[in-house]
Amino acid sequence: MTQLLGAIASEQHSLAFYAALSAQYPFFAPFVNAQNAQLKALSSFAPQSGLAQQQSPNIAIPTTQMLALESALAHESAKIAFYNNLAANEPNLAIRDVFFQIAATSHNDHLLAIRNALAAHYTSQNMLGDLLAGIDLLQDAQRLAKDAQAGTLSEEKLASFLGNLNVAMLGGALLGGAVVALCNHFLNQNKE
Repeated sequence: MTQLLGAIASEQHSLAFYAALSAQYPFFAPFVNAQNAQLKALSSFAPQSGLAQQQSPNIAIPTTQMLALESALAHESAKIAFYNNLAANEPNLAIRDVFFQIAATSHNDHLLAIRNALAAHYTSQNMLGDLLAGIDLLQDAQRLAKDAQAGTLSEEKLASFLGNLNVAMLGGALLGGAVVALCNHFLNQNKE
């Protein structure tokens, strides 16, 4: 019974955690529904006299959604370990099954959703960085072209520009140009 009451207290804390997060970040609203369902499943095994509603803990809400996602990731990882430990020591098979189901939901659903959201965030940050680097490169190329037109292009400026180019990008541009020239050559031969 002690393990069950500990699990119920854990679910009450998780419910408060996700309710606080969902107030600021709507992404977490489905987690509140899952916590309510898990709390209901656990509470069905406990006599009503043994259930004391836990005081809502004061949850510090992270300042960004990314920090909230990382906090939720840590929360779910700890929750999985907690329920796996409870399940390993639970003699009641029905309660053990609920412990395993909660751990599986955390592992298969919650962690997956959080990791996908984090990956999307980091991907968008990387794309933004690549876009800004591309804009800088185009601006450098424009300055270089203006200097060449004005006749003030120096070897140092050209070397600096070429040093900033990504070799893979330069190789890809050259290869792409060669393929286009080759295709153009074959198309012109077919017209004759």
